[in-house]
Amino acid sequence: MSNKYGRHFLPRIGDTPAEDLWKGLSTLPLHLAATYRRAASLQSLLTAGEDPEIRDQLGRTTLHLVIASWPSISPKPGSRFQAAVSGERRGAETCLRLLCEHGVNLNAEVEGSQQTALHLSVRYTALSAVHILSCCGADVNAVESSGMTALHMAAGILHKDIMVSLIKEGADLSMGVKPSGNTALHLAVVAMALKAFKTLQDDISCISELLEGGRGQRGEQRWDDTFTRGVQHGKHRAGGAAAQVRS
Repeated sequence: MSNKYGRHFLPRIGDTPAEDLWKGLSTLPLHLAATYRRAASLQSLLTAGEDPEIRDQLGRTTLHLVIASWPSISPKPGSRFQAAVSGERRGAETCLRLLCEHGVNLNAEVEGSQQTALHLSVRYTALSAVHILSCCGADVNAVESSGMTALHMAAGILHKDIMVSLIKEGADLSMGVKPSGNTALHLAVVAMALKAFKTLQDDISCISELLEGGRGQRGEQRWDDTFTRGVQHGKHRAGGAAAQVRS
């Protein structure tokens, strides 16, 4: 086994695909500490010289594992469960800051998907991770295998808070997904147009944030033209989806 994947690994069990083994793949002590948000153990291992760039069998580094295990549940405010989740989230944030302090590669890509930690932060709705990574120097405009930046992903799921955080950290609103050329604004408009239930105020505010940020980066008239094209594209996509449902 190559040192790239570490000395300790979990062999394939019967016909079970690697993707279904989930946390069992994280067999290195450093990976386990990251997955289960054990900050003290992570600190000790890093201080002892363990390499955080060693990957698991899914091509993920220690940094990726911290984000992939991020507590993203939103329990009822004031409940005991909320207090427990908040504690777990603080543990994840501590682990992430430790890795940043030890100089981990913030722009390392997951093998295959080419997603960075910022992409994973959007995928797992880890808002505070987006802020920490951006402040520590992660590339907010990094592109994954589908040609999407973290902002594209956030716009596609209409996650306002993550979008605002990325824009504040310098995400380029004019970047288009290759090869379609769709910007974050296009994706947000399409996502809103395709929603099967009533549009919420938060969804509308996502568009507003992109508009305001875009005007600041590109100029008001040029960005308004982009918005118009995005709306037209959204209507076209929504009409096509409706036609498929009727057929």
